[in-house]
Amino acid sequence: MAVSKRISPESRSPSDGLSFDDDALESRLVWIFGSTRSGSTWLLRLLCHPLTLEPEDGLGFSLPRAARSGSPVDALPVNEFLLGHHLAPQTGDPIKRPDGQYVPATVNSFWSPGPDYAMSKHFEDVWRPELRRFALVRLHATLERAATRFPVGDDPAVIIKDVGVSHAAQTTMSLLPRSRFLFMVRDGRDVVDSLVHAAQPGSWFTRITKPLISSDEDRLDFVRQKAIDWACWTDACQRAWTAHPPELRRMVRYEDLLADPVGELGSLCRWIGLERDVAALETAVSANAFGANEPTGPTEFARAASPGLWRQNLSSEEQRLTEEIMGERLVDLGYQLERQ
Repeated sequence: MAVSKRISPESRSPSDGLSFDDDALESRLVWIFGSTRSGSTWLLRLLCHPLTLEPEDGLGFSLPRAARSGSPVDALPVNEFLLGHHLAPQTGDPIKRPDGQYVPATVNSFWSPGPDYAMSKHFEDVWRPELRRFALVRLHATLERAATRFPVGDDPAVIIKDVGVSHAAQTTMSLLPRSRFLFMVRDGRDVVDSLVHAAQPGSWFTRITKPLISSDEDRLDFVRQKAIDWACWTDACQRAWTAHPPELRRMVRYEDLLADPVGELGSLCRWIGLERDVAALETAVSANAFGANEPTGPTEFARAASPGLWRQNLSSEEQRLTEEIMGERLVDLGYQLERQ
C-alpha cells in the first residue's frame, strides 16, 4: 500500500492555493463580541450603513437602490457568523472556577487534553491553520458575492457580529490575531431584563419558539441562568481582551453609544479605517435611530433603548441575585452596584 508523503508543520502554509491575500483579509475583519441584547445589532447597522440587514436574502444584506449611485461600499456586515458554536460547542452550563471566574462548558474543554480528539491540543499545529483558512475562505466568499451585486471598495472591512458565541471569543481571536476585537458592553442587569421580556409569552422571541417563562419560579431560575451566562460571556471576553494586541482592541459601552452616537461612531470608524465625515455619520445615526425601521415596545426586538429599566422591571430578589452573580464585573466595566 502506498504511503502518502508527510508534510511537516513547518512547510504547511495556510494560504496555499488561495486566490486572495489571507493576511490582508484577516486584518480587515472586525469581530463584535460581548453579550446578546447589548445594542450590537444597532452598532452593526451603524458601521455598515447604507447597507441594510436582510436575513431572508442569500447574502444576508443588501444595498438600497437609492444608495447605489454613491461611493463603493467599504464595510460589509455579517450578522451572527456563529463560528464559535463550531470551534467550541457548548455542552452544559458555565463552570465557576475557584477564583470566581466562569468558563464555558465545551466539548473542547473536556476532550482537548486527549490525543484522539479532532481538536486535541497535541495537534494544534495541524488544525489551527486549517480552521483559520476555513473562516477566511468563507468570509472572502461574502466579499466576492457582494461585489457581483453592487460596487464594493478595494479594501472593505468585514464587520462580524458574533455576540451569541462570546463564550468562544478567545478561541476565535487566537485563530485570527490580525483582526480587530470590538468588545460591546452593556449593564448586565439591563441585559437580563431584556432577556426576561423576550422569554415571556407574546414576545418577539416566542413568536419563533416557545415561551421560556411561565411562572414566577421559572422567572427566577431564568434570571439566575442568564446572569451566569452574562458573567461567563464577560469573563471570556476579558480573557480575549487581555490576550489581544492593544492597538487591535476597542471597548464600547452601549450607554456611551446611545448618549453620543455620532462621536462614538466616528471614533470607531477612524479606528477601523473607514472614511466617514460628520454628515455621513449623522445620516447613519438618523437612518438607524430607535424605531426608524422596525416596531418598538416591550414585546418587540427593539424594546426601549432606555438604560436602567432593570430598576423598575426586576424585583428586589432578582436585583439582588443579578448583582450577587455579576459582582465586580459590573464595577470593572464602569457600572455601580446598588446592593452592597
